[in-house]
Amino acid sequence: MNEKCKWEGELVVKFLAVMINTKEMTYEVPDHKRTLMQNMWAEFNARLKEGHVIKLEELEREVGRIVSLSIALEPAQAWTRSLYGCMNTARVCAAEFVIIDAGAKAEIEFWAEWLCHQSKCKRPIVNHAEDMFVRVDTGELATGIVYGGDKLTIPLPGHLVGTSSTLRELHGVVSLLGEFGAKLGHKCVRFDLDSLPAVRNLINGGGPVPVHNDIIKQIWTVLNTYDIKAVWNWIPRNLNNEADSASKALSMKDLYIRRDVYEMVIASAPDYIRHGGMVYVPDFNRIASAIEYLMNVRAAAVLVLPVWPARTWWVYVVDYGRKVIDLPPAEYTLEPTWSRHPMCVKRPTWSMTAALFDFRNGLGSKE
Repeated sequence: MNEKCKWEGELVVKFLAVMINTKEMTYEVPDHKRTLMQNMWAEFNARLKEGHVIKLEELEREVGRIVSLSIALEPAQAWTRSLYGCMNTARVCAAEFVIIDAGAKAEIEFWAEWLCHQSKCKRPIVNHAEDMFVRVDTGELATGIVYGGDKLTIPLPGHLVGTSSTLRELHGVVSLLGEFGAKLGHKCVRFDLDSLPAVRNLINGGGPVPVHNDIIKQIWTVLNTYDIKAVWNWIPRNLNNEADSASKALSMKDLYIRRDVYEMVIASAPDYIRHGGMVYVPDFNRIASAIEYLMNVRAAAVLVLPVWPARTWWVYVVDYGRKVIDLPPAEYTLEPTWSRHPMCVKRPTWSMTAALFDFRNGLGSKE
């Protein structure tokens, strides 16, 4: 017999360093342990502000303690990723001290503040009943959202066009929360996505890719701000047709340059372009083909293009294009069909440029 043996039922018991409170139906960090941890993270934070260092052994101990209590600390996985990265670097270098980067510094500041609040150091034993669901799908150019009976389309930022599907899907959740976060506040919401890697990142609080972890933190912060209880759910692609169709609502065909912008381009172009009027807006899904056509027929033209460095055709712009003029964002440069599409709640803000491609003398330099 010892103090760990309980022969009478209790509503609150300690088990594996966590308090199980069946009265409130929560897992809780014991108050004395929370105070000890808060003091240690506050000390780490103070050391960084004073320019002092943190020992690897100390940081390993405290991060390990946070993760061991993840059953009661909801942000434990998402808000230790950068710290683990810094610790791994120190281990590889056999260093006694850890070099703290900006991401790890933000995580130290986070824990120094979070652990001050006893109410934040608990999690429900049983998930809340779902109040509603939303469906999200992000394609090459836009995010499609099914919210209630509505379908919406939100264009991707230009720097994400052509990036990995997981990154785009996670950003789609950011777009959804940016549009509807306040309306979803104080609810338990099921988020349906057809990207298994994205759902895994959301459930696990991140993964091995740092840029994914940064977006997970953005998502987590919005959820916490609006008190949204999120349930991440994978569904097969064929059950996400409505969100998929909304993500493809941006038509990249039949694009026309506005007259005032056209005159701006013509005024900045070389004489042989100005007199020939060779300024085109190619179908954004066929930009590579448009440039290759100019190569094959040894022609010259100014193409009005979005600034999408992640797309494979951007190498043509770097190697063979010569900037004529930077243009206003897409919503002010083009006369597109999306401006009349009822699902497009926002117009794309992609940066635009006019680039000269001159292959009259074959493939040569930009000059």
